[in-house]
Amino acid sequence: RVNYMLMKSIHTNKQRLKDPLPTYAEMKMLGSLYSFMGGFYGMETFITTPVPFPLVQMARTFLFLYVFTTPFVFLSFEDSVIAHCIFT
Repeated sequence: RVNYMLMKSIHTNKQRLKDPLPTYAEMKMLGSLYSFMGGFYGMETFITTPVPFPLVQMARTFLFLYVFTTPFVFLSFEDSVIAHCIFT
């Protein structure tokens, strides 16, 4: 819808502007609009594509392991004042 409105606005510049755009400038603007809308639709496709379930399951497992094993790593730093203050 936005694409149509912008194209219509570019095509009707002769009626709207006191100094209408030259043909090459109009074509350049239309080319820029087409490339922008191609990128926009590509991002929209990327955003609306669902994440595969095995990837989500693996990420949750790694996050679970990371969260529950990190304190054991910090416990090995017994001589560190910061680790001692956090875990006592």
